[in-house]
Amino acid sequence: MIADHSQRLTSGRWEEAVHRALERVNGLSRGHKLAIALHDFVAVTAEDFVPFDYCDGPNGVRGHLGATAFPSTLALAASFDRALARRYGATLGREVLAAGKNAILAPALDIARVPRGGRAGENLGEDPLLAGEIGGAVGVGIQAEGVLAVAKHYVANNFEWLRTGDGSLPRRSDAIDIRVSSRTLHEI
Repeated sequence: MIADHSQRLTSGRWEEAVHRALERVNGLSRGHKLAIALHDFVAVTAEDFVPFDYCDGPNGVRGHLGATAFPSTLALAASFDRALARRYGATLGREVLAAGKNAILAPALDIARVPRGGRAGENLGEDPLLAGEIGGAVGVGIQAEGVLAVAKHYVANNFEWLRTGDGSLPRRSDAIDIRVSSRTLHEI
């Protein structure tokens, strides 16, 4: 099923889908576009508008009773298997729909740069090419199920305020702060 979907997209259906999307966006008022950008979906009265109903990922549908706890996407990347990543994404997409949502904050694509990074376990490792290949396949799998895949934590999200450190939230130490040179940032 995923292979068929990929073939359909490469045989002109992609251009057709882009054309339909542009027509829909161009038919929206400026106010509706602004409301969508600000996630004020209640304010959008456009015909057939379906608001995004997000859930968090990327290792399963977070916070939904009965959701599957997926293996770490770091382990998925270690498989070097794009077909497995597409199946992982498709299964994740079906779980999103079962939870009554239509968008997931996944895949996580930040490149691991330090082992203490708070989100390293939900990302795809330290290699940008591998992360792109596996993350892209996960995204294709998710979207093949009719769910919006929202790539997150894309570049240099290795530092976060009060996310890491010792103690309860009010007493935590400073979070990790990664400084990235312009060249490194460009290459990643």
